[in-house]
Amino acid sequence: MKEMLKYWLALKEIKGVGPVTVKSLLRYFKTPEKIFDSSLKTLLEIKGLRPNVANNIHEFKGWKKIDEEIYKVRKCGISIFSWEDSFFPKNLLNIYDPPPVIY
Repeated sequence: MKEMLKYWLALKEIKGVGPVTVKSLLRYFKTPEKIFDSSLKTLLEIKGLRPNVANNIHEFKGWKKIDEEIYKVRKCGISIFSWEDSFFPKNLLNIYDPPPVIY
């Protein structure tokens, strides 16, 4: 899960990507990792995804910041859960725009 966690955290760092956009992207790509592995051309084909947001995803370079965040929260004993985790509150998933990750 640690490897996938970095992709979940990266999604929340991208300007223009919120919970509704994450849902849309995951419907298309199935996993956060595949979102970041996709080409700009593929991102631009997604209905409703603005070109500037597609570019922000494609050009994301904040991996060092993501690694530092994971290190810091783990050092403090904090857990991070994504929609995929069994510990993510099921009732929270029933709202229109649940946060993709919680601490």
